Amino acid sequence: PAIAKIQQYHLAEKIGTGFSGDVFHAWDSGLDRNVAIRIIRPELASDTSFRAQVMTVALAARELSHPHIAKSYSVEEVNGQLLVITEYIQGPTLKSIVSQKPLDFKSFLKLSLELTSALKAIHRLNISHMYVTSDNIIMTPDGGIKLVDLGTAPTSKMLGKFENLISPDKLIYLAPEFLVGQSGTEISDQYSLGVVFFEALTGNLPFEESSREQLIKLIQNPVSSKKPFEEIEHGDIYLLITKLTATLPEDRFANMDELMATIKEIDVSHNDNKRALPAFPSNASTLKSRLYLMTSLVFLVLVLFWLIVKGFGG
Repeated sequence: PAIAKIQQYHLAEKIGTGFSGDVFHAWDSGLDRNVAIRIIRPELASDTSFRAQVMTVALAARELSHPHIAKSYSVEEVNGQLLVITEYIQGPTLKSIVSQKPLDFKSFLKLSLELTSALKAIHRLNISHMYVTSDNIIMTPDGGIKLVDLGTAPTSKMLGKFENLISPDKLIYLAPEFLVGQSGTEISDQYSLGVVFFEALTGNLPFEESSREQLIKLIQNPVSSKKPFEEIEHGDIYLLITKLTATLPEDRFANMDELMATIKEIDVSHNDNKRALPAFPSNASTLKSRLYLMTSLVFLVLVLFWLIVKGFGG
């Protein structure tokens, strides 16, 4: 049963909430399909710059057809409410998954390539996501991911004006240049991606400071801001994440193509290393089997030796 109705949209349940507003799973009776509806907060809907951003990105995103991006349908105004209508994706968020158990290396590489591919498609349209977080990544039943909430990120000018709407744990995903009022770019998405990668591998966020001022100071300090990433054991991944989260945008990757090529190199290197491992893993059951086999062979050799000696003696 619907909990509310907005024109042809029958709202079934609230499935999320964030900076820009609440998100509902709804049934579109006009087009006979499930949709996700984000109802933009009134104070944001009346903000000229944010409204323009939502409209611009939604219009561009309608051209997107990508397996790892939720489809953007429309932006509508109904009874003074601004609604962003997108594809409904069923599944848990990446945050809910990794908070219970971090991803293994193979799953991480798959996730990183899918996210990079999604952002590459977005950047081709000369737009950026600006708010890639583990809450904006849905894990689908087939084991893939869908990136959602395109176009509803706070603009850099809004961080002070609407600071109360953004919790510190969400500020962590925003690039340093963004936090000090500069306009975000495609390179800024890389910083968010680096934080998500760290979270996927550890289950934690890299910083735990409670205030915006503390976070900005920490993130902008190139030395102290890298200490949390030392938790990442795999050398190549550590270098990847520290480059993505570089304080200066020019120290990050040139684009998503370069990032994707780097991830693929890590994948190849990892698989080569695996092939170089011993054929028999050193676990207890395998060692027992090998000891049993060796003992049997020694026994057979001794028996054969005894028979040969006896034969000559006879």
